[in-house]
Amino acid sequence: TEMIRIASQYFPIILLLTAPFLAFSLNLIQRRSRIPRINHFIFALHYTAFLEFMMICIYILYLTVAPPMNLLQNTMIVGSCIYLVFAYRRVYATSWIKSIVKSLLTSFIYLIMLLMIFVAIFIVACIVVANMS
Repeated sequence: TEMIRIASQYFPIILLLTAPFLAFSLNLIQRRSRIPRINHFIFALHYTAFLEFMMICIYILYLTVAPPMNLLQNTMIVGSCIYLVFAYRRVYATSWIKSIVKSLLTSFIYLIMLLMIFVAIFIVACIVVANMS
């Protein structure tokens, strides 16, 4: 339970700090476009802000209405995927099919990067805890 408390406390900060990695994944997917890299970063910050807003809404719903957490988590996952497709289509002016494919690829690359960061944080935390005892 302590690990869950720490993760929920620091996850929004980590999510915000990983926005450059999302911008990098957008840059990888959109290599052929002539869009400046700063626009990818602005899009990444916007999407990160949306994710954090969704987390706040889910947390408030969980505290007030108390629906099952699985339902809330699934709602967040599906909602964020749908939002990314719409945002991708609007910002990068691609077709629906390209928006879906590119948003899935972007999400996959970003997820792999996040997993590597979390594994690195976990290893560092284990080393720190082992050195403390």
